[in-house]
Amino acid sequence: MRDKEAGLINNEVTRNRFVWYALGICIVLLILAVYVPGLSTILEMVRPGFQGWLLILGASLIPLVVVQIYKSFLG
Repeated sequence: MRDKEAGLINNEVTRNRFVWYALGICIVLLILAVYVPGLSTILEMVRPGFQGWLLILGASLIPLVVVQIYKSFLG
């Protein structure tokens, strides 16, 4: 993703199916940890609500945006 030639959508990371499998597994595990009653109690997790999920999504996209801006202007 740091390669100057790599695009945002079409790059080595997005073409790797194992990255997509790992992402899917992580999303499922996160949802299970938050929404399964016994598991969420053990892990002391609370439901973030709609605004919380928006914050999580927005914060997780910050590194992607920063790197793309860096590549555009300084790369």
